[in-house]
Amino acid sequence: MTPADSTSRLSLSEKTLLLVTQRTLGRFLAIITTALLVRLFTEELYGTYRQLTMIGSLCLVFCGFALPGSLMYFIPNATTLAEKRHFTGQTVVLLGVAGVLVLVGLMAGAGWLSTRFNNPHLTTALRVYALWIGCSVAAQYFVQLMYALERIGPAIVYNLLGTQIAQIGLLAAAFYFRLGLLPYLWCLVGLEAIKAVVALIVTWRFLGGLAWQPSREMLGRQLGYSAPLAVAQAVNRLSYDIDLLVVSSTYAMQEFAFYAVGAFELPLVSILRKTSATISKPRLVKLYREQRVEEVLGLFREVVRKISVIAMPCFVFLFVMAESFIRVLYTDAYLPSVPIFRVYLLLIPLSCAAFNTLIQTTGRTRPVMVLSVLYIVLSIPLNFVFIQWFGLIGPAIATVLCKMGLATAQLRVVTQRYQRPLRDIYPFMQVGTILIVSAMAIVPVALVTRLIPNPLAQLVAAVSLGVPVCVIVFWRCRILRDADLAPLRKWLRILLPLQS
Repeated sequence: MTPADSTSRLSLSEKTLLLVTQRTLGRFLAIITTALLVRLFTEELYGTYRQLTMIGSLCLVFCGFALPGSLMYFIPNATTLAEKRHFTGQTVVLLGVAGVLVLVGLMAGAGWLSTRFNNPHLTTALRVYALWIGCSVAAQYFVQLMYALERIGPAIVYNLLGTQIAQIGLLAAAFYFRLGLLPYLWCLVGLEAIKAVVALIVTWRFLGGLAWQPSREMLGRQLGYSAPLAVAQAVNRLSYDIDLLVVSSTYAMQEFAFYAVGAFELPLVSILRKTSATISKPRLVKLYREQRVEEVLGLFREVVRKISVIAMPCFVFLFVMAESFIRVLYTDAYLPSVPIFRVYLLLIPLSCAAFNTLIQTTGRTRPVMVLSVLYIVLSIPLNFVFIQWFGLIGPAIATVLCKMGLATAQLRVVTQRYQRPLRDIYPFMQVGTILIVSAMAIVPVALVTRLIPNPLAQLVAAVSLGVPVCVIVFWRCRILRDADLAPLRKWLRILLPLQS
C-alpha cells in the first residue's frame, strides 16, 4: 500500500494530526533557522534577507492568482479523472507562465525595489532570489493538489525532504563554510528548482497524465472562482506585510530587523488553523452541497474548540515569558523586539477561527475579496498614523486593531450566509473559558520561574512545570476530552508499539 493510499483512509482528526506534526516540525525548523541566521549575519544583512522573503511571499500570492487554492474546490467536485487532469493541467501551465513573468519582472525591477526599500544592497541579492521565486510560483500547485485529492502522504514527504531536511543541510553548510548571504541564496535556488521538477513528475504519475491545453469553459469556471479569491488572498498577504513595508521604508535596516523578529504570528497556532481549514474544507464543501448546514457549523465549532485548547495556553505563556523567549532565540541584541512581540501575540485569540473557510465553502468568494480590500484601505493610513504616534511599535498596534475589525466583519458575513445566530457559529463561551483557565494555570508557574536568572533555564522550567499543570487543570475542568487524545494515542501506538 502506498503512502497516499494509506493516508487517504485516515479520519479527519488523524489527517489533521499528521499534517500538524509535519508543519509544526517545519515551522520549528524555520524558527531555528531565524535564530541561526541572526547569529550568522549582521542585523543589516538579516534585514536584507527578511526583505527578500517578504517580496517572495507577496509574489507567490499575487502571481499565483489563487489557482492552487481553487484546486481545493474543483478537484473534490470533479466527476471524472479527465476533468481532474484538465483542471490540474491548466493550473500547471498558468503557474509556469506566471513563474517566468515574475522572474523577468524582478530581474528588471530589482534596482527600483532597492530604492523603495531604502536598501542599496538589495539589488544583487534580489536578482539571485528572483530565481527561487520563479521556481516556487511554478510549483506551488502541488501540495494543494495532494490535499484536494485527500492524499496528504506525498505532500508531507515532499515538504519534509524538500524543505525541512534540506534546510538542515543548508544551515550546516552555511555555518561550516561561513557562507555569506549570496551563496546561501544560490543554495536555496538550486533546492527549489529540484522541488519544481519533482512536483511535476509526481503529479503526472498520480493522475496518469495532464491535459496541457486549457479548456475555455473550464478556464472560465476556474478563473471565475479564483479571481475574487485571488484579490482577497493578495490583499490578505499584503495585510500581513503592510506593517513590515511601512517600517522598512521608514527605519534603517537595524530597526527593521528588530521589528521583523518581533512581528511574527505564533507558528503552532497558524499551523493548526491553516491545517484544520485545509483538511476540513473538502468535507465542508460536500456537506454544504448536500445542504447539511448544521453539520458544517458543528464541525467548524469543534475545530475552533480544539485549536483554542492549544492556542490559549501558548498565548498566556509567551506573553508572560516574552523577554526570556526573545533572549534565548535571538540573543540580547534583539531585546527591542519584545514589546512588538507581545503586541503581536494578541493576534492569537483571533487566529483560532478561519471564517474565510466557511465563506468559501458556499462557493461565493466575493465577500472575502471585498472585506480584504476594505482591510487594506483602512490598514495603510492607520499604520502610517500609528508609526508617527507610537514609533516602532505603532504598526504592530495598528495591525492588531485592523485584524479585530476584519474578523468581526467576516463573522457578520457568515451569520448572513448561513442564517444562524452568532452562538451557532463561534463557541464564545468555550473559548473564553479556555482562556481564563489557561491564565489561572500558567501565570503562577511562569511568574515563579522568572525568578531564575538564566533565561534558558527559565523557559525550560516554565515548560516543564506549566505543561503538566495545564493538562491536569484542563482535564479536571473537562476542557480536555478523551476524544481529543484518541488520535494521539493511536499514533503513539503505531510509533511506539508495546507488547502486552
